[in-house]
Amino acid sequence: MVNDTPPRRTPSPLSGIARRLTGLRNIGRSLRDRVLILTVLAALPGLLVAVADGLNLSRVQESNARQALYQTLSHSKSDYADAVDDLLSDTDILVRSSTEDGTRCPSMLPIMAKLHPDYAIVAIMAPTGATVCSTHASTAAAGWLDAMHVTIDRLTLGQSNSQSTLVAAHHGYPMMLVSARRTGSAAAPGSIAVIATPYSPLERLGPSRDGAQISIDLRDPAGHLIHVRNRGTGYSNAAPTTDDVSPGADDLSLQSDNKSIRATLRLIHHGLPSVLRIELPKSIVYSDAYVSRQHNTAWLACALAALLMVGAMVGRQMIAVPAGAIMRTITRLSNGDLAARTGLRTKRDELTQVASALDKMADTLEQEDIRRTRSLDLLRQTNRLHEMLGVIGAATGARDDDGAFFEDICRLAVEIGGIRAAGIFELREAGDHPLVTLASHPAPPTDAGQSNHLLPTANRAAHSWHVETVHAAGERGTGATVAIPLGHAQDGRKRIIACAFDDARLLEETTYRLLGQIAQDVQLGARIIQTESALQHARSHDASTGLPNETHFYDRVHRALRDPKRKDAAVGVCLLDAGIESAAAGKSLVSAKTHVIQLAERIASRLGQAIDMALLPGPSLGVLVTPGLDHASTRDWLDALAKAAVSHDDKATVDPGPPLRMGVAFWPEGGDTPQSLLESAQIALRAATGREGAITYYSKQLGDVARELREIERAMPGALADGAMQLHYQPIVDLATSQIAGFEALLRWSDIRLGYIAPSKFIPIAERSGLISAIGRKVLRDACTQASHWAREASSDLFITVNVSPVQLTDRDFVRNVRDTCGKAEAEPQAVKIAFEITENDLIADIAHGARVLQDLKEAGIDILIDDFGSGYSSLSYLHRLPIDALKIDKSITRDLSISDRARAVCSGIVAIAKNLQVRTIIEGIETAEQVALAKALGCDLAQGFLFGKASDPASAWARVGRPLV
Repeated sequence: MVNDTPPRRTPSPLSGIARRLTGLRNIGRSLRDRVLILTVLAALPGLLVAVADGLNLSRVQESNARQALYQTLSHSKSDYADAVDDLLSDTDILVRSSTEDGTRCPSMLPIMAKLHPDYAIVAIMAPTGATVCSTHASTAAAGWLDAMHVTIDRLTLGQSNSQSTLVAAHHGYPMMLVSARRTGSAAAPGSIAVIATPYSPLERLGPSRDGAQISIDLRDPAGHLIHVRNRGTGYSNAAPTTDDVSPGADDLSLQSDNKSIRATLRLIHHGLPSVLRIELPKSIVYSDAYVSRQHNTAWLACALAALLMVGAMVGRQMIAVPAGAIMRTITRLSNGDLAARTGLRTKRDELTQVASALDKMADTLEQEDIRRTRSLDLLRQTNRLHEMLGVIGAATGARDDDGAFFEDICRLAVEIGGIRAAGIFELREAGDHPLVTLASHPAPPTDAGQSNHLLPTANRAAHSWHVETVHAAGERGTGATVAIPLGHAQDGRKRIIACAFDDARLLEETTYRLLGQIAQDVQLGARIIQTESALQHARSHDASTGLPNETHFYDRVHRALRDPKRKDAAVGVCLLDAGIESAAAGKSLVSAKTHVIQLAERIASRLGQAIDMALLPGPSLGVLVTPGLDHASTRDWLDALAKAAVSHDDKATVDPGPPLRMGVAFWPEGGDTPQSLLESAQIALRAATGREGAITYYSKQLGDVARELREIERAMPGALADGAMQLHYQPIVDLATSQIAGFEALLRWSDIRLGYIAPSKFIPIAERSGLISAIGRKVLRDACTQASHWAREASSDLFITVNVSPVQLTDRDFVRNVRDTCGKAEAEPQAVKIAFEITENDLIADIAHGARVLQDLKEAGIDILIDDFGSGYSSLSYLHRLPIDALKIDKSITRDLSISDRARAVCSGIVAIAKNLQVRTIIEGIETAEQVALAKALGCDLAQGFLFGKASDPASAWARVGRPLV
């Protein structure tokens, strides 16, 4: 298995040293480190003095120790001599008072113990070594005697009775000088007298003696070398390493090395040489110096610590704290925090003065920053308001109602204008809530306990600007709300716009000026939208009825055709004509507006659903066949529509009028565009006949007929200009003389391509296309010209009748055009009788207007004939108001004269009315002699029909003048 882990590198010792050196290099960079270094440097001389004093104290202490040791050993010489003298003499006394066998205790023993209380032991030992009697200062001394009796016995064996043995013994007890003397002889040894006294050669040395190494080398009378040390554990008579115990003069020498001081004292007393050696460790010698130095060091450490503490506190208070505050302030200022201050009180020292200057500089920078920030905020706010001004126009063009426009304005004010909240309100004079919110952004709260915070300010700006500060502070200061009057709505209600700003300081003259411009642009935009909405409504609705017009209907049909959801559903157009044309011409008993509106309302109420209806040219009422139905359901729906249209309310104020006609065209048979569908439905409507409410559907045959009529319409202007239309004249016979009394001018049109075109075809087309006025002027002009020509040749009075279209009667310039036309033909209307034939149905729509027009024509010398009298909705109430000259009995009555008593009665009544009105009667449609006889019998004045001749050209017609035609 391969281990991909890289080997762990052992850090080099040099890298650790480098890191430590790098850390040391950073020491002293901070102000705190520098203050500490200065404090340590200030305390360094005292530390050096203390170290030097400690070294000098050691030297003095060593000198004192040497001197004390020298003096102590000098005194020890005399102490040693006195002790040896006392021991030897007392031992002799004790020996003399004791027995040789040692069986009893001498009397001097207790006495001697009392006389010498410093003796540790006074004892008599038997030759066997057992203690016969003794006195001892302590139990330790008794134990020491038990341990030493073998040694004492051995040392004293063989010595003479006259000589004592002096030994120094230790054996774990304080060093003692021992004097022992045996009685008897070597051959017969006796008892042993033993006196031991403690020996301390360094008694005067003080506490230093406790650590001294002491050794004594002695030679007893037998020549044995005895070596005893105070640190040993027993007694040895082995020779020392150097045999320097020899008789000689007393001598005292001192030596020292790095560890100890050694003293050597040679003593000879009573011929007994001894050497006292003392080794005193310097640690003991210097113990006082060490203690003193420790005390001094402790005091020095305390003083140094106090000095450092005081220096640190003073340095911190006077240097570190001000400098730290200055550095922190500088750092914060460099990071952009201009509110940073040192917070130090101004004093006389340089650092606080620097801090004060820094604070003043920060105050200046902060004020300058505030001023600059305020200027930038104001500029930013101004730019945003300018940008908002630029987009108000786009918002105006993007909306078609002022509600959505106001919503856009409030949203743009927040998103682009930098305004916290905006709202547009409408003032109502009454109610608990006089202000109504039209638009607001952000949306106002909907909780029951809350309200739009802009309302109070807007409520105070009904007549002038109102600015109100609010305590809800923004990021840079106290906010403010500005309310500005915004003009009036179409109904006269006042409107107000209110804007909330986060910072009231931004409301300066420039801001107010821009807000005023914004208010003016918003007001202008609302007016433009209202005007465009009104114009759009006018473009899409009929002015007289208020119903949608052709433009609106085209759009609805276009949407229905392009609706992707309809799939194979039926889409069609239905046109209704229930006397609308007559109503629009102003000749119905009621106005066209009331007639059309009630028809539309009747359809909508009966069907009980929203229906797309419009008033279309023709005029007719267009209905969009609802998409979403199949063809069978659509036909049922159309049947319901027809029933709704023909059903009349009993309380209706509108005369039902002519029978309802309906024409329907479906996609795709009738076309795939709104225009083609409407044209097809119009073709079906024109072809509609039969009972009321019957529906005529567009078919290919109807389309062919319509195309023929369109060709006639297209050819009509050319025929009128080229003279293809000519007047023919049909004679009107005086029944009393059987001669021609006048002619009816009839227009005939023969086209090279289309052939002969009957007036029943092209006259309605001319009326719809607007050419009827031009045709009427041509007919009148040609008739006047022909009448003027015949007047110069005729021997009797003649008249020529000209048919007048109802469209011509509505022309306000009709009478003036008649005068001008007859004048240009150089005819005298008073000499040449020109008569106008007008159907009674054309006068019924507006009898007052018709009466005025006919009176003006009479004043111009034109006779007036009522044509087709008895065929329409005849009303005898109007005849006495009209300046008529003759009544023309309709040919439908003439046709039934020979077979119907009712027809004869009607004709007789008409003749009676005419005679009472003192006007003549003209009976039309005479085709047989029987009809002539009946007409004469009924009292008719004039007659016209194929029996007397068809319409012919002027020459042929004039050729019959003066000859009887019956």
